[in-house]
Amino acid sequence: MLHLFHYSRLVGKRGRSKFLTQAAEKDLMRLRQIKALEKASGSWKDKDHPELKQGAVKWVKGLRREYDRPFEKVTAR
Repeated sequence: MLHLFHYSRLVGKRGRSKFLTQAAEKDLMRLRQIKALEKASGSWKDKDHPELKQGAVKWVKGLRREYDRPFEKVTAR
């Protein structure tokens, strides 16, 4: 465990509180994200997303083709 002296040496006496506050906020965010991931675990069901049966890459390429079609018509004139 680091003593306050070590923090002061690294970040300065004036920066110690700010550094510790930012470190605590960062860790709290990480813990919130872990909890959210744990809560969401198992919520994705393949049967609910048949459009992805052949893979997400193929599905995204199809979406992009659909999006580009109207522009192809306009530029073909």
